[in-house]
Amino acid sequence: MLGDIQRFPIKWLSANGDYVYPPTPNNPEWKELEDYLDKVEACRIPQEVLKSLSDEQLVQAIIDYPLIYDVFFFSDVNKGVAHLAKTCDAFAELLERETAKDVLLDVIMSEAEDKSINMLTENGESDSRLANKTVRDEIVFDTLVAITIFQERIGAELSDEELASLADVSDEMDIYAPMVAIPGVVIKKKYGVMKTPNGLNVCYAFTECNHTEKQHQEADAEMVNTYGVTLVSSGTCIYNCHSYAWYNQSVSNDRWIDDPSPYMQDGSYTKVSGGSINSSAASAISGDIVVYGGLSHSAVMVGNGGGEPFATRTMISKWGQRGIFMHRGSQVPYDLDEISVWRRN
Repeated sequence: MLGDIQRFPIKWLSANGDYVYPPTPNNPEWKELEDYLDKVEACRIPQEVLKSLSDEQLVQAIIDYPLIYDVFFFSDVNKGVAHLAKTCDAFAELLERETAKDVLLDVIMSEAEDKSINMLTENGESDSRLANKTVRDEIVFDTLVAITIFQERIGAELSDEELASLADVSDEMDIYAPMVAIPGVVIKKKYGVMKTPNGLNVCYAFTECNHTEKQHQEADAEMVNTYGVTLVSSGTCIYNCHSYAWYNQSVSNDRWIDDPSPYMQDGSYTKVSGGSINSSAASAISGDIVVYGGLSHSAVMVGNGGGEPFATRTMISKWGQRGIFMHRGSQVPYDLDEISVWRRN
């Protein structure tokens, strides 16, 4: 399996030929990487190694990618998949290969078969292959399904039967669909319309959350360890970052908002500043809403600062279907090139 990559320094490879990321969230060196982009840079794979990895090794490198959680932090999973293609070298390289769809399907369906065997095991006894499965493994599995369905080129190559099979093995479809039409699959997602303070319509969704409290707690612990943020409140799939920032910061919030732009269009809020993550945030005060580029994320400013940049200001936000976290502006996995700040009139 190693082939040509045997000529590269052994530090890049495990004994069975899998790529080994130099820092991981379990290494002391990872804790020294304060900003999200620093973590991305530390996970870059040298080009000469990357090009020599087999398709199967690339998929394993995606699975092992420390920041693989990013995909489901976005309200629009298409944006999450596109984001991963920019930050995860193994995924970007796999997309260059004609075999991407087939190798991903093989891995997903093999894992789905193992899960099915586990569910059929009597008396609650787990199949030995799944005895050590973690919440991270579940997130990784759903991510593999997402990047297969929602990556534009791969998704276009899927047959109706393949789409239906993928939708059937992942519980995430009801949260992020209907972004693709899947024959024979009934989407349970329900929608409603509410008003901004000044009367514009805002579309929202009611979503179901099948994750247990234990799963949320374990996932949030992974987020804290991986991104260096502080947990404020445990996760739920029912509402997202835009709903938290613009509509209701209570844990009783029951609405998922994909597009918060009506709040910025009807005069309910005034834009008070903007720039990039390194621009001065001097005019931003506690309670202002910070919007990251492309409406990729909304956060609530905490405290009043001086002339420091957005990068070091403290904010609170909901990360997709995960928890509510307190973080610096530069710790989030979103578009950092464009920042705008909005204040309620």
